[in-house]
Amino acid sequence: MDHSKEELTEAKRQIDSTISKLNAVIGTLEAKDEPQRYRSQLTLAKRRVKAFSLASELIARELESGDPVDPRGSTVRKGDIHMAELVCLGELLIDFTPCGLSEAGNLCYERNPGGAPANVAAAAARLGLGAAFIGKVGDDLHGRFLRQTLKDEGVDVSGLRLDGGTSTSLAFVELGPDGERDFSFVRRGCGDTLLRPEEIPAELIRRAKILHLGTLSMTEEPARSATAWALTLAAAAGVTVSCDVNYRAPLWDSKKAFLHACDALLPRVNLLKVSLEEAVLLTGTSQPERAAEAIKSRWGVGTVAVTLGAEGAWLDGYCPAFPAQAVDTTGAGDCFWAAWLYARLRQRSDALPFACAAASLCVEKRGAIPSMPTLTEVEDKLKSDPLRCAPT
Repeated sequence: MDHSKEELTEAKRQIDSTISKLNAVIGTLEAKDEPQRYRSQLTLAKRRVKAFSLASELIARELESGDPVDPRGSTVRKGDIHMAELVCLGELLIDFTPCGLSEAGNLCYERNPGGAPANVAAAAARLGLGAAFIGKVGDDLHGRFLRQTLKDEGVDVSGLRLDGGTSTSLAFVELGPDGERDFSFVRRGCGDTLLRPEEIPAELIRRAKILHLGTLSMTEEPARSATAWALTLAAAAGVTVSCDVNYRAPLWDSKKAFLHACDALLPRVNLLKVSLEEAVLLTGTSQPERAAEAIKSRWGVGTVAVTLGAEGAWLDGYCPAFPAQAVDTTGAGDCFWAAWLYARLRQRSDALPFACAAASLCVEKRGAIPSMPTLTEVEDKLKSDPLRCAPT
């Protein structure tokens, strides 16, 4: 059934009003002395915000394009076959994050879904982008939990393999007073490292607009070869390649091995996200602009973003971070990059501040995927500081 522009505009107004009311309820519950007592109400309210935010985004896109939009995020024109605009490939794992002490004084850990490419897929989907994930987990309680988590976020998991012959990768995260992290991994020979080239769904990549992956896919075989094959498919189809230089020292045999992997991977990349620490490792300079230029010159990458933690980010210009009460920085860089990719695909002129606003919201909650913001939340954050987003 077709709807007039006026009907769609009114529907969007009512949906946005409902989102604002739900966010007010969420804020009230989270401000209570014992918010854990209201966990079920909070979970339900947040799920409704996510669903309404997606509906609002789809209506906005239909109003802009004049074409109907399907609930998975892609504009539907006659004869089109739905495929995700953003396909993410790589690690999907459990982040065990500290959550206090037991009565006996032992450290307790909370199970959170994570893995950088999976974080990007979930964050993009929560913003309303059609996203898919390619990877492998164990056919165990953790793997099934992770698969369901991505499904619940609206991510296409047709490319996610559950393997009964292996275990799901695990990461134990230690948080400092400022929310910064230290990691310990159980990953060698586990799920994501065992993805094989023949398990890559070629058509999913061929129909995408962006293929996103990270350097951790290059640590071990057969995942290294599977990544190379995915890049070959993307190049043949003219798909833009996005990459996250995600350096975790315990997962590499040496820095030399990491740099060798970068030499093989980065010349095939169009869009690159790198932290300042990783930029120094790659280029030897701590100045974001010089580091970005060095990366472009050495590897031919077209666009380079340098994230600066609490200081903001640099991408052809500097954007300071939005104010935030940091609780857990896990997934903040992934949230930043997902938001930037979203803004790029939607041709937003405020892509960098949009991404910084999203990241500032992510750090205020625990866990990676659970803390990813909705489009409405990011828009509200942008409106709270209009001068930061003004052209300079």
